[in-house]
Amino acid sequence: MKAWGKILQALCEEAKEKGVSLYILEADKEMNYYGAQLSDFCKNNLYNEEDVKVLKAIKENLSEKLEGNGYVVLISPLNLWADIYEYDRPKFKNPGNSEKPFDINLDRFRIGFFDEKQKAVDFMLNLAKRLREKFKLHLHVFYT
Repeated sequence: MKAWGKILQALCEEAKEKGVSLYILEADKEMNYYGAQLSDFCKNNLYNEEDVKVLKAIKENLSEKLEGNGYVVLISPLNLWADIYEYDRPKFKNPGNSEKPFDINLDRFRIGFFDEKQKAVDFMLNLAKRLREKFKLHLHVFYT
């Protein structure tokens, strides 16, 4: 199991346990969000796939245009960090994609939407704990 699969599995387990409905997200240059329900990927057994296959499966299913609100979390499966921030802040652009500079790529993806910052913080700290206990991965969570 690779980093993407481990993080996806932990996200699915945490969301199910907490009863939280989340989306995997990307945004265009005008900060219009597109996504798919996280739960759609929890039904697929992607946990043991190579990172590239997980990424491809997710990108193929991002079609629903969403109304942004609250907070999103940018997660880097390769570098094991997450940053919580307001959905309308243009953070962490991909300079290689001018149409969707806030896209999903091998290095990072976003989840959301959390209506309160503290809910996002609590969710991510619990996720970090789950990753540490289950997979010995140390996810660093940042929020300002």
